[in-house]
Amino acid sequence: MKKGIVGGILLVFILFPTAVPLQSQVDDATRIMEQNKTGVVYLVSLGRNKEEVSRGTGFVVGENLIITNYHIISQAHKVEGFTYDNKKVRVDGILGVNKSANLALLLARGRFQNLIIGNFDLVAPDTRLHAVGANEAGEISIVSGSVRSVFPVTPEMKAADLTQSVPLTFSGAPVIDVSGQVVGCLTVLDRGLKFVLPVNLFRSLSRLNDPVDFKNWTQENFFDTLEGSLIAGRIAASINDTGNAQRYLEKVVRATPNNAEAQGLLARVYSEQRDYSSAVNAYKKLIGLEPNRGEAHFELGTIYLKTQSLDEALAEFQKAQELGLVKPEIFYQLGLVYENKKDWQQAIDNYQRYLLTLPSEPTQAQFRLGVCAMEAGDYLKAIGAFQEALKTQPQDYQTNYNLAMAFQKAKQYEQAEDVLKKLIQFYPEDAASYYSTILRMYDEAGMNEKAIEAARKVIELNPQSEVAIFNLGILFQKLKRYDEAVAAFQQAIGLKPDFDFAWFNIGLCFYEQKRYREAIGAFQKYVEIVPDSVEGWMQIGVNHMMLKDFAGAVEPLKKAVSLQPDNGVALYNLAVTYLNLRAESSAREIYQTLVNVDADLAVRLRRLLQR
Repeated sequence: MKKGIVGGILLVFILFPTAVPLQSQVDDATRIMEQNKTGVVYLVSLGRNKEEVSRGTGFVVGENLIITNYHIISQAHKVEGFTYDNKKVRVDGILGVNKSANLALLLARGRFQNLIIGNFDLVAPDTRLHAVGANEAGEISIVSGSVRSVFPVTPEMKAADLTQSVPLTFSGAPVIDVSGQVVGCLTVLDRGLKFVLPVNLFRSLSRLNDPVDFKNWTQENFFDTLEGSLIAGRIAASINDTGNAQRYLEKVVRATPNNAEAQGLLARVYSEQRDYSSAVNAYKKLIGLEPNRGEAHFELGTIYLKTQSLDEALAEFQKAQELGLVKPEIFYQLGLVYENKKDWQQAIDNYQRYLLTLPSEPTQAQFRLGVCAMEAGDYLKAIGAFQEALKTQPQDYQTNYNLAMAFQKAKQYEQAEDVLKKLIQFYPEDAASYYSTILRMYDEAGMNEKAIEAARKVIELNPQSEVAIFNLGILFQKLKRYDEAVAAFQQAIGLKPDFDFAWFNIGLCFYEQKRYREAIGAFQKYVEIVPDSVEGWMQIGVNHMMLKDFAGAVEPLKKAVSLQPDNGVALYNLAVTYLNLRAESSAREIYQTLVNVDADLAVRLRRLLQR
């Protein structure tokens, strides 16, 4: 028998047996069932000892000619057929087989209706189709659905998956369009892989002059054969059924290790499963078979990139380029490699090369270009890249935020504020956070009045936030508007009485205003909350010193030194206090310690001791 791969298209459709159909769809299904049921046959394959080995469906395409799936009859010593009204059909043998498409042509005897063969080329996505086949009880029934999508399985074949289940016994059923013409053969492979073989393949079946009796045919489990495993592996890989794809394709590569197609498909399956070690090994085997296959080097590079093997990824992408692979995505992948290597300029160059190819979806590349330009300090380029990315995703948080940061780095503060206020429009629930960002931006830029304006907006949104009110106080403090600062800090304390930072900063404000006794009171409240604060105790001591109350300064300064014996400032101030109390010996003892703690302060203290 003549064998070989036959070109064609595989189509898979979605079935909706549980959905509530429209009345017109019910009418179509009823009409098609009535028109075609007499041309559909329930097939049962029997083994050597008359045991059942498989069941499926066939349909009549010519005088006494039945099309079915080869795997249904591949192990049969005898095949029995039954019509829709349960009348037995004599099936004499095999007239033709195309294993590459899992099709068989059988000779049968009986009173049949020839089904009308249509044209698969007229089938398109969303086309309404019907399959008439045998259910698990052997009854002829109909299941209706729609074409989903078509994708390549091989250069000669395309397929798409079925999202709804059908019985295994529907395998071999005719797929019929609304005009009542057969456009393909439903194929249900092992473990539920489903697709439709186009009617165009029927004409390419090689036909024998005389049928071969099933007993004289070499029985085989089709899915244990190379052809069966390969077709199942191709389909499973195409619909991302990685478990089945791995199982079948591993059979193929074990039987034929030099099968480059299977090695490539298996490598892709391992990658989808995130079994990157196995994927690397499979791609290396593929490259060993076809070292000049640029696509294999590219795919291996993507695996290395996913595993952060950056030098290896770079080498594979560059090898793919050397081999002349024309694939715009290679520039994007190179951009990712260089970005991960923190080679910002190389990353920028490759992202720009990728964008020059005018990809259909440039947004992510524009975003990554902006990120790398930010890292390289080219803020104007970053601004342009983020603005381009926002053309397709205007409300994307990360892109808008990065654009605002780029404007800030470029010292275009008003533009940064405008972008952050757009984010407030998009995400009003996060308004306080964005105004806080505006506050920090203007604060860092020294634009205090703008910062105060933003701080007031934060308080307006969160009037019970002691932190928001405290931040306003800090801004007043920086501007030396101490009365307003103290008022803000006291308001924050009203919300949180043990707010230590607020008490501390009140003390600092009073110090700057030379209100030393009030400063001492604030710092004493602070150390009540944070008793181990060296700075707090020292501030109490210093304010006593400013009042020339040196006796009052001793204990808080001694406390600071006890908490941090190597604090040079605390030691120096304590020594100065002793000198003012005419306790020179105590000051000299401190000097001996200070020499080993802070040499500069020790020199200053020595000069005081020498007076």
